[in-house]
Amino acid sequence: MLDEAQAADYVRRYDGVSADVLSDGSWLLGERAFWCSLVDGNVDGELVEALFGDEDPLELYELIQESGQWPVLRVSAGYAVVIWFGYDDEGGEDHVVLTGDGRCLSVAAREGHGYGPGLSWREAERLVEWGTLGTREQRLLLVLTALSDVDAHQAVGARVAEALLSVAVPGCDPAVAGEAARQLLESDVRWSTQDDGALVCDEEYSPRSTGKPGLVEITKVLANPVSLQIHEVVHSAAGRVTAIVRCLAGPVHLHASFATEHGAVELESILLYQDVPVTELDPVRSAKVMLTGDGVEGIVAGVTVTGANSWR
Repeated sequence: MLDEAQAADYVRRYDGVSADVLSDGSWLLGERAFWCSLVDGNVDGELVEALFGDEDPLELYELIQESGQWPVLRVSAGYAVVIWFGYDDEGGEDHVVLTGDGRCLSVAAREGHGYGPGLSWREAERLVEWGTLGTREQRLLLVLTALSDVDAHQAVGARVAEALLSVAVPGCDPAVAGEAARQLLESDVRWSTQDDGALVCDEEYSPRSTGKPGLVEITKVLANPVSLQIHEVVHSAAGRVTAIVRCLAGPVHLHASFATEHGAVELESILLYQDVPVTELDPVRSAKVMLTGDGVEGIVAGVTVTGANSWR
């Protein structure tokens, strides 16, 4: 799920919509009709039928719409997919980057007035590898509707085909999945790095094309993830935990956000030996840290948490 600030920032773009409309969407991972919906309309119809049989995504989306909830699929600490609904059956998938300071920056959407792309293949690959929701195959299919990159098919084509087979009807022909993967990844979009470090694409209508706001922040959140290994929990209270950790990937900055199976946590303080406060922790150093947020129940000895720096 999104935290309170992120949820409020997300729904502000919809008139009169409360943040209470957002709900945990992880249950969708078990619905073949949901995976069908991500592919339907992006590949030839006969391939969709061969992959998913008589699954009807429309029935699933009618069920979601009737519930009055907008499912949120938190792929990683810095990235989520929101299934939203508006008036007159309007709705779609919104891919958002979570900057760590309460902002939700939309980078791609599949709807009547869709836009994108929002991800290069290298960024998508990092989300697949370091994300915390579902399996690697499920994460790959989730981010696929935001991905467009001329180099993507050569890089991840075989993996997309395998991911499709993991959610398709039993006994599906691998050749069908291979052709569907080719069509899903077909693109002439190219990505480049600006002087300020922002990654941009050459699709002018993308939120990540040159001149659009938030390009540097988005690039940093989607860059290499950061992770901490929990060695010992020193103290635990409601919404707050102090622990001895080792940095596995970083440097980890103050206010970095991490995902746990119980929700997100934020790094509030870093203390080195003799309780010297610092603003970042390099691999493979250890420190005493304070973490706060809904996900503190997931902070136990032996767990490794992965997330992103907030850059605020």
